[in-house]
Amino acid sequence: MTDPRFRLRYARGQRILARDLRDQAAFDAQMRWWHNRAAHHAGGVASGLEVRLAGGTAEIEPGVAYDRRGRELVVGAVRTVSLPAGLGPACLVLYLCAGRPELAWEAGDGTAHHHDGVTLARLGVDEQGEPHLVVAGARSRRTPYMALGGTPPGATDWRPWKPAATGFLERPLGVQVTVDTTAAGFGGVPCYFAWPVWPDPAARPPHWLAWALPNVVEPGPTRFVFRLAMPQISRAERAADLDTTVVRLVQAQAMCVRWIGIGPDTLGGS
Repeated sequence: MTDPRFRLRYARGQRILARDLRDQAAFDAQMRWWHNRAAHHAGGVASGLEVRLAGGTAEIEPGVAYDRRGRELVVGAVRTVSLPAGLGPACLVLYLCAGRPELAWEAGDGTAHHHDGVTLARLGVDEQGEPHLVVAGARSRRTPYMALGGTPPGATDWRPWKPAATGFLERPLGVQVTVDTTAAGFGGVPCYFAWPVWPDPAARPPHWLAWALPNVVEPGPTRFVFRLAMPQISRAERAADLDTTVVRLVQAQAMCVRWIGIGPDTLGGS
């Protein structure tokens, strides 16, 4: 019984047989594989599994990969595989056989017999007739990298947000702050999500803060600008000093910024 549409159920006093435990283990595995495919788009090498030539063999480092069904392929120790007889284009494929990960050379693109396997490397011959390895394309697939952070409460460097315009638009539309994300180590421009936070979440915020509109602009690998538009601030609250009144109101709330960034990878690689 491995159909993930049906969940095993037990009753008080039921006698549990060995096949019941096997069915439960099979059901749990199927659900995990479905999760790997649906939620994480698992497929290819997740970590490790570097391949290098050593004489007439190929050495594979420990690591983890997922086949197209979302099943885990775990290599716990260094494995050694002899090079195929008669050097020619071939692929080193990691696949699941009887519940265990196995390695095999296969001529061509590595999909003739092991459709669900993961190609670790491709074997070729250079101009001198010497074998050489090319890392498989599946290794280039990287899972999204996520980091989070925030600015210090009570010490966030809020500034007036004033558009470069004339007339009535010269008054500040709200506040903004440049958030440093260098410590996250993003290798490219991530997708940022940010929101305002004040120290006492139980406290009722002022009306102008409750209606503030957050926005992230100028994203980069090491920074972004967080803006809060505050259309509800009254004329009286703006009257004294257009450039500092809004900032003073925000600082009085000790408001800070919390953020999450999701990027393709880190500066370090995998």
